[in-house]
Order: sequence, then structure tokens, then C-alpha cells
Amino acid sequence: MDIQIVNQIKKLSQIAARGGNFLLNIGPKSDGTVLPYEVDVLKGIGAWMKQNGEAIYGTGTTPFRKLPWGECTTKPGKLYLHVFDWPKDGKLQIPGLKNKITKAVLLTDKSVDVEVLVDGNEPALNVSHITPSKSVTVLEVAYEGKLKIQHGAVTKKSGEYTLTDEFVINHGKYGRESYRSILKDYYRTWDVKVENPGTYEVSISYKMKYDQKDFVLECEKQEIPFTLNGAGVKKEKAEVIDGNENPHHKKNSTGGASKESYVIGKLHFDKKGVYTITLKQGQPFEFKTTMVDFKQQDHKYRSMNIDVDKIVLKSL
Repeated sequence: MDIQIVNQIKKLSQIAARGGNFLLNIGPKSDGTVLPYEVDVLKGIGAWMKQNGEAIYGTGTTPFRKLPWGECTTKPGKLYLHVFDWPKDGKLQIPGLKNKITKAVLLTDKSVDVEVLVDGNEPALNVSHITPSKSVTVLEVAYEGKLKIQHGAVTKKSGEYTLTDEFVINHGKYGRESYRSILKDYYRTWDVKVENPGTYEVSISYKMKYDQKDFVLECEKQEIPFTLNGAGVKKEKAEVIDGNENPHHKKNSTGGASKESYVIGKLHFDKKGVYTITLKQGQPFEFKTTMVDFKQQDHKYRSMNIDVDKIVLKSL
């Protein structure tokens, strides 16, 4: 299947899961005909919808904060799991689901039952016998009772709290002065379940291709500004994006940068509980109404553009 068709089907799943409406702009020629590749994309989406439309039409938003393999839409008593990245071990984890699963099937062929497994404290689906779609495979999961999701949080191990990609949430934002697109990966958060209140030293291990960049670490009313040094091999140019770029070309790469470590400062927790720790950029970035204003901004702040290996909170 053509990569453009796959990308648009994934966008459709993502937008439905997050409560939006999918509008696909095409450019007819002067005689009213549509370009052949656009026809192929529209037909490809239509063919997928003919088999999987139940997981799009009339559905609710995802109840999960983060799914490592794709997206989820909902209907009363049902979850529709949109799988982009097929699990290599054949086990599709459903993180945080506390309801009893009564049945799981392949949406395109409901005669294909999917075995429900218990992997630790979370359910999983055995999908080893299913041949994944070339675009997005959808599994229908029925459950008992009122939907209950327990969101994951970082817990203390070996005397430290270690914040990694496992529990990170990447947040984007809309440009305030333009509807043109969104700024992706604008800041990141982790939920931390603190069992031992007190003061903790915070350090970060990272890779970054810029020479320097400012960041801020926040928790409750505590705010720690700091500057990180990087490899200094990446330059940003003023480039307006509209959200239709191929994700492969937009992905930030820090492969040429070396790993660095830095002590950010100290955080204090007064009592037990779940705290949200935010890592954000030290300078704002907005889409502007004119290119002159747009180019005057430091474009390395358009996105986080940092590979965080881990942030460690060590008790003092």
C-alpha cells in the first residue's frame, strides 16, 4: 500500500481518537479533474473505512493518555484499538485497563477471536495469529462495567525516581496567531507517585544537536530554569509547516550527538501523592501572521528537539 494512503489512514485514526474531524484538502485541476495520486489516496481511505468505519463513525475519544502501539476510539462497552505498530512478541498490551474483557475480535472479521492474556497487572491480547493490515489494524474489545483506566506513574526504584519514555506524555499546542498548524512535542510531562516526601536532587541525561538551549523544569509552584549544552551541529531555518509533511522527514534525529549529563537542581515534595513534573522550553514560540515576525524567533524552540535518556530524582 502506498505510504501516502497509510499516512492519511493513521491521521484519520489519530484525529478520531482525539475528538476531531478529518478534513483532507485536495487540489483539482482547472478542468475539475483530480490528480491521480489524490484519487488513489481517497480510494484507499474509502476501502479501509468500508471495513473499519465502525471504529470511526459515532465514536468517543481515547481514554488512555498514551498507547505505545497506536490509538483508541470508544463506544459504550467497547474499545476499538487502532494498531499502527505491531508487537514483536505477539502481545498487545492495554496499559491501565481495569475492566474485565468479555470478548476481543478482529474488526474486519469478527469470527476471528483474540485471546485475552493477563500480563502482570494489565491485560494483553494475543495477536500472534493475526496478519496485520498494511495500514491500520483495528481490534474490537468488549468489557464489563463502567470504564476504568488507571494511568501509569513513575514509582521509586532503588531509592530513585527515574523518568524515561515509558511514562512521558508529549504535548503539542496550536499557534496562537494562526490556524495553520500545531507545534508538536512542545513540552513533556511525567506523573510521579511520591511515597517518601522530602527534597530530591534532579539530574538529566540527554542528547542534543544544538550548541545551547534553555529549558525549565516545573512541579507544583516550583520552577527551575536551566541551560543545556549540546553538540552544536544542528541549525534551524525559518520554515512554515502546515502539518502535512511526511513524518519520516520531520523526525528529530540526535544520532550524531553524544550523551551529556547535567544536574538541574532540587525539587521538594511536602507530602505523599502523585505529582506532575513538566519539562518545557525556556523560550516561547508562536506561528506569526507575517514571515518577518516568524523569522525573528529562535526556531530551535519550535519543538523540544532533545533526546532525553532519563531524568533522575535522588533523595537528599
